[in-house]
Parts: sequence; C-alpha cells; structure tokens
Amino acid sequence: MTDLPPARSSPSSSVGPLPAQVSAFVDKKDYTTSPAVPLRQWAINHQKMPPDLMLQRDAILAKITVAYAIGKLLEHLRIIVSGYSKDQIESLCSVDNFVVCMSEHGTSHDGWEVMSITMISPPLTLKLVSTSFTRSNFFESANDEDCGRTVEAVIATHSLSCCSKTAFKDETLDDKFLCYSFGVLLDFIFFGGSLLDVTMKPGPHENEKEDEEPSDVILEESRPAKFACIPSRCEDSFSGALSLSSPDAGNHNGSDAISVKASLHTHPSFASLPAISRLVVDLLNCECEIDPFGSDDSYSSFEEAIHDLHLLLQDPKSYLFERINPRPQNEMLTFANDKMYGRTSEVSALTDAFCKVALSGTSEAFLIGGFSGCGKTRLVQSVFHSVFSAGGMVVNGKFDQTSSCPLNAVLSAFDDLCILIADRNSEEYSRKVYQLLVAEFGTSFHLLVHVLPNVLRLSSSPSTALSLDGDVLNEGEVNFYSLCDIIKRFMRVVSSASCPVMLFLDDLQWADPISLGVVHTVLSDLKGANCMFFVGSYRDNEVKPSHIIFGFCDQLSAFEVPITTIHLDGMPEDDVNLMISGAFGIFPRLCRSLSQIVFRKTGGNPFFVKTFLRSLADKGLLKYSLRSRSWVWSDNKINAESVTPNVLDLVTAKMTTLSQNVQSALQVAACFGIKIKCSIVQDLSKSPQHSSLLSDINEAVQDGFMDLDADGSHYRFVHDKVREAAYGMIRCECKNRYHFDVGMTLLSSCEGQIHEKSDTLFTIIDQINHGVPSLVCCESQRISIAKLNYEACSKAMQSFNYTSAYTHSKAAISLLPDDSWKTQYDLNLIVHFLFAKAAHPCKKVVEARDSLNKILYHADCIGTKLDAYTILESILLSASAFKEMQQLFTTIRGALNSLGENIPDEHTASQELTNEVNSAKKCFEMESDDSLLNIHKSGSKKDCFIIHAYNILVRLAWNAKLKSYNYFVARWVRFCLKSKAASKYVPGEL
Repeated sequence: MTDLPPARSSPSSSVGPLPAQVSAFVDKKDYTTSPAVPLRQWAINHQKMPPDLMLQRDAILAKITVAYAIGKLLEHLRIIVSGYSKDQIESLCSVDNFVVCMSEHGTSHDGWEVMSITMISPPLTLKLVSTSFTRSNFFESANDEDCGRTVEAVIATHSLSCCSKTAFKDETLDDKFLCYSFGVLLDFIFFGGSLLDVTMKPGPHENEKEDEEPSDVILEESRPAKFACIPSRCEDSFSGALSLSSPDAGNHNGSDAISVKASLHTHPSFASLPAISRLVVDLLNCECEIDPFGSDDSYSSFEEAIHDLHLLLQDPKSYLFERINPRPQNEMLTFANDKMYGRTSEVSALTDAFCKVALSGTSEAFLIGGFSGCGKTRLVQSVFHSVFSAGGMVVNGKFDQTSSCPLNAVLSAFDDLCILIADRNSEEYSRKVYQLLVAEFGTSFHLLVHVLPNVLRLSSSPSTALSLDGDVLNEGEVNFYSLCDIIKRFMRVVSSASCPVMLFLDDLQWADPISLGVVHTVLSDLKGANCMFFVGSYRDNEVKPSHIIFGFCDQLSAFEVPITTIHLDGMPEDDVNLMISGAFGIFPRLCRSLSQIVFRKTGGNPFFVKTFLRSLADKGLLKYSLRSRSWVWSDNKINAESVTPNVLDLVTAKMTTLSQNVQSALQVAACFGIKIKCSIVQDLSKSPQHSSLLSDINEAVQDGFMDLDADGSHYRFVHDKVREAAYGMIRCECKNRYHFDVGMTLLSSCEGQIHEKSDTLFTIIDQINHGVPSLVCCESQRISIAKLNYEACSKAMQSFNYTSAYTHSKAAISLLPDDSWKTQYDLNLIVHFLFAKAAHPCKKVVEARDSLNKILYHADCIGTKLDAYTILESILLSASAFKEMQQLFTTIRGALNSLGENIPDEHTASQELTNEVNSAKKCFEMESDDSLLNIHKSGSKKDCFIIHAYNILVRLAWNAKLKSYNYFVARWVRFCLKSKAASKYVPGEL
C-alpha cells in the first residue's frame, strides 16, 4: 500500500483540521486514561503494513474495530437525534472528529489494541472490550479453528451538544448520505482516500473499450450500466459480472461526477483487501444514481454496513483473510466444517442437559432425530469442546448398516475411554483409577481386561500391572448379563460429577438390542453410582414405531432416567444465506437472492444445500471469477435448474462424471461401510483386478468424496449419503456377487494373515457371506467357508458379540451339506452349539431350541446331550417356563439313573433328606484341607458326566422342585467328595 496523501479538502474534512480541539479533548482524563491519538494521525501512523503476517492480521482487525466502533457511535446518534443536515453529517463523519485511545503498551506495529473511540462533537465515547481468538498458524492452514474478534461496545455520553433536530423529509436520502459519508471516512482509514480518487474521475466514454471480462464470468446479457462497479457475483443482482460505463456520469450534489470504474478491480486495495474494498465502494455508491435497469449493490441502510463490519470482525477467516490471495479458477467450493448454522436452540438444549448431568452427578439420555444430512452429528460435535472444558470425557461410536458386529461400536467406545483417561491425565491420576478398578473387580479383574483391553494403559508401567497369566476365560463366565455388570461397575469407577462421561452413538437406527441393553444398564444404575451423558442420533424417517429405539426409551422412563428427544428440520432461510455467504466469502446481503432459490429447492437440509451448490459448480452455473476474485452466478439460470427431491441423485450424478476406475474404487469402498481400512485397500491392490485401487481412492479423496483419517488408518466417506450413492451404483441384482468376489479376492490376498488378525477375518467373511450359500457350489469350498464362519463365530463369542456370532454360525450351518452330520459331525456339532448360545441372547429362542433339538437327535454321547440340556435350562429359566423345567428335571433324573445313580422320586427324597445331609457331613469330616484343595484334579469321564448332571438338576430343583432342592444339593456334595472328580465341567473336553 502506498503512503497516504496529505489531508485535502473533501467531503470527509469539511470541518477542517481541529488540532486545538483535539488537544483539549485528549487532556480530559475522564474520557480515558489510555494514550489518545487523533484518528487522522492514527490512520497515517498505521498506514504501512508490518512485514510479519500475524501483525498484518492484527493491523487489519484493529482498523476494522475502529471502523465498527465509529459506526456504532454514529448509529447511536441516529437513535437519540431525529435527523441531521448534510453539512452536519459531513462534520460528524470527518476524520478529524474522532480520537483513538489505545493500549498504553502500544507501538507503531504491535499496539493495535484499541481501548475506545471518542467523538469530539458531539462528545461521545465508545469503550471497547475486545477479545481476540485468532490462532498463531492462521495463515498456514485452511482447517484452523474460528479466528476473529468479539467486541463489546459500551457508549458513555459526556455532554451531548444541542444539534439541529430538523430532519429531512426524505429519511432514506438522509440514511444514504450517512452511508456515503461513512464510506469516505472508511476509505481514508483503510486506503488513504485512494478509492475516492478513483470514484472522483469521470467514467470512460462510449468509444473507450474496457478490458473484457475473462471467460470464467457468467453473462446472461450485457446492459449498459450508468455506473460500473466492481464485477458482481450475480449478474441478475448486481448488473452483470461485466459492466460497461456509459458517457453519463452521476452527479454528487448536482456537480461532482461520481463513477466507480469497471477497472477498479485492478486497484491495489482490491488486490489486498477485496472484502473491505467492496464494503467501501458500496458505501460510496449510496450517492450514485443507479440506472433503473441495472442492479444496485449499494447499502440500503446504515445498519447493513455496521452488520457487515461486525461480520468481518467475527469471522475474518471466511470473509477477509482467506480472500486476500487469488484462488485457482477450478477451486472446489468449500464449506466450513467447524460452523453451525440455525441450531442455536438445539445447541443450548444439548449443553444444558450436559450441565445438569455434571452438576447432579447422575446420568441422562438425549436423543436427536432427523433426516439424513440435517446436521445431527455436527450438532453433537459442537458441544465436545464444552464437555472437555468442564473436565468431562467424550467417547463416540457409529453403527454401520453393513457391520455384522454392532456391539463393537459400544465396546470400542468404552475401550477408547481408557485411552482418553490415560492421555488427558497425569500418571498419578491414571494409576489411582487403575487401583480403584482392581479393588472393584478383585479376582474378576481379568474379565474387565478381556472386555476392555486398554484398561491396562492406566497402569503407570507394565511392571505394576497385575499379572493375568493363567486367568483363562471359562465357558459361561461372561454372558450378556455379566457383560452389562462389567461395564456398569467400570463406569462407577471412572465417571463422576467432577469427571462426567459423554457417550455419543450415531445412527441408532442400525443398533442392535444387545448394544442398547448395555447402554441402558449403565444409565439405569443406582442414582449417583455413575455419571454418564448418553447422546444418540438416528434417522427418524427410517424407523417404525416398533423399532428398538422406542423400547429403549420406554425402559429408561421406567427406571426414571431423564431423557430428552428433539427433532432437526432444515435450516431457516436466513441461516442458509449465512452458510452460502461464508462459503463464498461475500456479505450475506449480496447472495440473498441465490439463497432464496437454494432454500426453496433443498428445504434447508445442510447436506442437500452443499451438494446442490457443488452440482451447480460442476455444471458451470456457479464459477469462481479470477477477475472479481469471487463466485459468480446467474439467478435466472439457477432458478430454472430442475432439482430432484432426493439428494442421492445429485451425488450419483456427480460420481458419474468421474473416471471408471474411480467409480469402481468408490463402489469397492462402499461395500465395507462408511469407512475402509488402509490395510484392506493395500491388500486388495495386490490383486490384478484391483491393482489401481489405492491410487483411485486417493483420487476420490482429492475429488471430495472421501477423507483420510488423521492417523492414516482409514479412508472414510465424507457423509453417509455419499457412501449410499456409491453403493447404489452397483446394480441390485449384482450386489451379492460383487461382495462375494471382493471377499474372495481379499481372502486370496491375505493368505496366512487371516488367522492372526481377527478384524481381518471378520472383514473378509462378512463380504463372502453376501454370496452364502447360493454362490458357493463346490463342496470343498462350502466346508472351507463354513470353517471360516465357525472361527469368526468363536471369536465373536469371546468378545460377547452375540449378534455377530449368531450371523456367522447361521451362515456356517447353511453351508453344511445335508449329510454333514455323518461326514462333518464335529464341525456340525460345535457350530450348532455356538448357534444356540448366540441365538438365545439375540432373542431368537425358537431357532436356538431347534438347533438344540438337532444336537439331541444326532448326539452320540451323554456328555453332548448334557451340554445341550445346560443351554436349554437357561433358555427355559429366562422364559419362566416352569412346566417345561419340570419336564427337563425328569429327563435329567433319568440320565442320572442311566449313569448308575439311583435317584428317588420327590416324595422319597424328602424323607431321606436327613440321612443324606448327615452322610455329606461325614464325608467332609474325613477330608483334610489339602485333599479338599486338590479334589478337582482327578475323576473319570463318567464321574464328570454325573457331576454335570447334578449341576443341572440342582438348578432345576431350585426353580421347579424346591421341596427336593436340599436333598439333591447334599447328594451332589457327597458324590463330589466321594469321587473327587472335577466339579467344573468344561464342554467339548469330554
């Protein structure tokens, strides 16, 4: 920027220099105790930009702060005084009518903090409380947090001189002239009056050719404009991106010719500060006579100008700094991911609910429903910072429609909580939490480690962690109920009012009953036992009244757990305008006509709005003009554009413009859900048919369809709808074959690794199972895939993921041949056992009992039948089927008789109770302590069968034959002491 010219006679200085008045005013200590400088001198002193980028930013923000403060002073005068003459307005807006009071530590470059602005005549002072929240690396990254400045203005009136209160009859003209005079003042503050120098020159004659607009500017038709201005964004709104000057120039007060030349975009001020240049020019144009056939960008009110200045202060990243450097012509239209539009009340409700949890130390639930793309996830993410600031922890998970392991979303979240506690706290605190967990679980601590392996991260060092060698997880030691108990007790230790935990689960419409059951157990724990704020989001248009979400809510209400439910609709029109304004980097008033069209076509759905605008850019209806350094469009053409009500059609249409390889890569990635591991991409790239997959997915990232996680572990679709669009490009009748082929290709590429990494096993078999059993013809291949499903089922059962275990065991059964009970007896037996165990907690009771009946029909060993009876007994107990339990009691008693145990009937048993108890007592007296400790290390297979049968019989007696319960307990104890056989029967070992 060139040096400022000396003060000259102009509308901005009609009052003339007032050094004496200024000096007298500055001496008044009651106005401010900070160093005071006349505005003219302050602007001249700070005209040259410092070399440091951060100081340049501060300098620009300081000038905008001064401009905003002066605007607020003038706005205040308009309220308390009914009207001013033009001469008075010129005097009010004179650069010599203001004093800038800065911080006492200010220098020419680093003293940009403005404390107050004072108007000399009439005497008014506006004190500023300014908080800067810019980041040090603001200029280096486009993904930084919000940058800018919040300003609180307090006006102190000292003595308001009696001004003429004779108002113009045309108050609009009065407001327009105030805007113009304010523009002259801002021109001096920012540019030293250089813009006014341009506007004072007459426009070009008809025979003078202007530089033609580059081809990237959209023109509907060219009209001669009386006053050409900076190339406009919208031809319909601003008189065209290309404007021609007419020989008739507008007059200022009937004499001064005012015309902003079309070449103003070449002015140095426009190159360095286009947004401020636009603001000043639009203020200066308030005194221009605009052609009635053109369009007017000038301000319609003084309040509009103040609002725009405030916007520059609040969000300079969107409207100011990022617009300084020219963007490439083919730059993709980008939206700020860290901003929320139109969700103020929802954010407030969510924050208030969390505060209640933190203050009360209890648990609450908060559910958010809405259409896909309405901003549910973004709404929840907006309060994460507040939770962390309050000392809380945030963990989250996402249910995936394609996942066979939905419980992983919940368990992984709680497992991540262990890492979060270790990373965000001192070693001493983490060690204390670890010790409390050890004390809480005692000898069952190995169960917690099995469920949440990262709990060992809380130990300060491996040497201090408990040795878990030998702590093998026994059959039946962990089931759904014990899993819920483990998580509940864990949360009792790690959460509290001083450290509340926020659990966010996305896409609850794809949740399973077991996952929600675990969450319900924690939330409905004793009041004050834990402190968890659960937030869930779901697509309420995709769930029926019978969906488990509503049963989950009913259960919470029954346990008196506070629950809040809200619904998100589309954004209001004003917020759509703000979103578009921020994306384009122009003031909201300049894109309102476009926003109205977009709102009408999209209903305000945030994702739909973004997708629609990007589709306009793809079609050339929205372009970035290098000349005007802004986005340009035609309202008429966009309004005529037909829009499908389904946003998927827009996303799909954009995908079809990609190369065939990139489209195929997106389809492959979509088969794996919302994200795909980078290792899976690399493994698939080893195959000839997917050799370019890695580079193609990276190209999809560049095109904005996918993102690479910060840790480089996953490629992720930018939105669920993008994944749905990519998956929808696969023909419905080909989907199963597509999955199957991808899975088989991955299986061949991961030969030798599949048994080492359980996650890889699940990934592969989930793809293959889409083609099971119809696409598997070869019997050897069927057996091979059945064994993979069995392995996946076993691992899922070890992780208590019963839904996944049910799916994989069912797939394995479907692959076994009809004669497999003869040819594949062992595989058939173990798969049916696993299926029955997994189906029961999944509430597939009929299927579980059918599987047990098949086992009992084909079993060739009493031990196998007893295993089946054990599962059947738990099913009957959970269903409270007492009559069937009595029948099973009779069956087990018969099995004991067949094993040589003479079991009397119920009447005889009650008569022999005393004798049986005395016999058991004598057996105890005959055993030493050492023999009792080693009693379970011997015993024949038959004895183990008998003890196993007694185990079942005793439980059945307690629930269905209570009168004979004591007798059978005593008889069971006596047999154990007599045979010295193992009382813990391990299925599958006998």
